[in-house]
Amino acid sequence: MNNQTLERFMGEVDVSPVAISKALKRPSNFIYMGGDERIFDTWVYGPVIETRDSDPVDRSNARVLVKMLSERYPDEYYTTDANHWGVGWVTHLCYRVKDDSGNATSIFRFISAWFRYLKEVYAVADEMDLSELESEYCGECGEGLNDEGKCPNDCNEEESAEEG
Repeated sequence: MNNQTLERFMGEVDVSPVAISKALKRPSNFIYMGGDERIFDTWVYGPVIETRDSDPVDRSNARVLVKMLSERYPDEYYTTDANHWGVGWVTHLCYRVKDDSGNATSIFRFISAWFRYLKEVYAVADEMDLSELESEYCGECGEGLNDEGKCPNDCNEEESAEEG
């Protein structure tokens, strides 16, 4: 991801009181049972950055985002995992949206710009990371490779048998 483009997008993010309120609004029919009292006050619970069924692009983007946040904003975010009967597990990103004065935080600008960049410019945050991650998946069926580098569905085995 080009830092210069990301910085430009950060400058264009809507940080009005309306945007902050919208980011902090608790979704309808949402039950939060965590112990963080800052959630929906100054911190947001979400977005979902990875699920059980995420493809390599989404997994890579989540990995790169968490790494960048660790470097830039180590104390202003965390991830939390949840299980859901319909979609399996999900990883949410929780982060500080507004400061003690009610102004938008830098991390709010950064994350808003991050997702806008992925939507409008290019859907892959880091080609090298994606390439590494893709090497851990079977090219035939998309399943993760086992410790021996083989597909659990024996896709690699079938190709070898056909060639021989």
